[in-house]
Amino acid sequence: MLATRCKSVFDDFSVREEQDGNLGVDKEQLLLAFHRGTIAAKANRDVGHCPFSALTQPSEFLAWLEGFQCCSASR
Repeated sequence: MLATRCKSVFDDFSVREEQDGNLGVDKEQLLLAFHRGTIAAKANRDVGHCPFSALTQPSEFLAWLEGFQCCSASR
């Protein structure tokens, strides 16, 4: 699903989320959000296309953003 570099970025992100006290967050949901962010970046979309709310879904929002930035930086 994710390239090696993206997998490393996601692993670092999920460790930070756990350290921030977000222990109840579903890692599968975070991985899906991250993956959707990578797809958006590869499709040349902008950050405004994020389907998650920073207020109601902060972990998913941040995961999507991490994925987006991961693939945007590699171009």
